Amino acid sequence: AFGGQNELQIYTHSENRARSAARSVVDEMRRFERKYSRFQEGSIVSEINRAAGVRAVRVDEETAQLLSLADTAFQESGELFD
Repeated sequence: AFGGQNELQIYTHSENRARSAARSVVDEMRRFERKYSRFQEGSIVSEINRAAGVRAVRVDEETAQLLSLADTAFQESGELFD
């Protein structure tokens, strides 16, 4: 139940490797969804939104890097990426 439809294609000669890779990818997607979804009340994005204009929110290194990447995309796209 992610924010949109997703398709995962894995190419390998080993069904076991494919299943293991698929599990790893789905686990990471679930982790990312829990952490960054604006629809999950406990996510960092929801916390940032609740604090908007009121207080600063301390973020971890991964989130800081993601926000920096988003800001770079915003600047380099002429403010088209939001």
